[in-house]
Amino acid sequence: MKFRNSLVRKTFSFLNNEDLFSKKVMNKLLIYDYIIRLKNDISRCHLFVSSYLGKIYLYDRLSEYSHVKTLEVNSFLFCLYKEFLFSINSHMCLVEKYDVFNDFKLVGSYSIVSGTHSVRIFDGLLYIGSSYSGQVQIIDIRAGFTRKLVVTSTGRINDILVFQDKLFCANNLPCISVFECKNQYLPQPNIYGHLNDITCLASYKHFLISGSNDGSVRFWDVNNNNRIVKSLLGMANHVYCIVVSGKNLYCGGKFNGIFVWDLSNNFASSKLIESKAENVLCLEKRTDYLFAGTIGSKILVMRVGEEVVVKKELQINEHPKKII
Repeated sequence: MKFRNSLVRKTFSFLNNEDLFSKKVMNKLLIYDYIIRLKNDISRCHLFVSSYLGKIYLYDRLSEYSHVKTLEVNSFLFCLYKEFLFSINSHMCLVEKYDVFNDFKLVGSYSIVSGTHSVRIFDGLLYIGSSYSGQVQIIDIRAGFTRKLVVTSTGRINDILVFQDKLFCANNLPCISVFECKNQYLPQPNIYGHLNDITCLASYKHFLISGSNDGSVRFWDVNNNNRIVKSLLGMANHVYCIVVSGKNLYCGGKFNGIFVWDLSNNFASSKLIESKAENVLCLEKRTDYLFAGTIGSKILVMRVGEEVVVKKELQINEHPKKII
């Protein structure tokens, strides 16, 4: 329970304000309410970073991103659901479940098919993409970790997205596989248009967004038979990650910076945020902050406003894989 107690103390110091809270009872109620809400989104106050060497680093956002804990999970793939962290141990063919509020105690493990390259969680369903067989395992973690279905994609699965009742799979080929979620994941026609393998997926309004090693980001209209409506071609090298926040699209890759596109202005404007001459492997956006993991084993913490300012650098000594 050390993690819970330290979190309460730090949250108390963060929330406590004599002008607003005059009674100790009110302070306690606010703290407990905050902890309950935090259970539904633990990443609100903590930053999780996984590395290619199978470790997950935890940083406290309420304490200037001080390092809290390092988890030896033998996996770079993980996701958060309520107060639990799910780590995908592809070597042991296991999904391991950790209780975040009980000092990351291992509380369960479940067998999966070998070879995992991507993982996402949507509405209590865990989607695990294969590294070579083209399969997606769909596991319901709300109902005793029951396996729902296994569908077949095309090639290695680099990323997964569930959007507008469809499952989209970014393949290690120039196509996106599509499945109808409400119809037993019935395969739909693949989406073609990229010239190289597809690395990442995101969504904006009714558009599916894909990034590729062909150096482009493309927009597909899901409401119009996945028709391509826009291609952003200014990256000139591999695109590794994309994230949408508000009206902006952030794009990282093998071009020593982060491209920012204004989606509200017909994609007309873009700018490059320098990332200290390092390729960006992964991105995450939280409120007013953008987090970028670089090839130089750093996490750049950037404040986003009229200008994007690097506020802090976290050194993890390993290549980062995923940020939550």
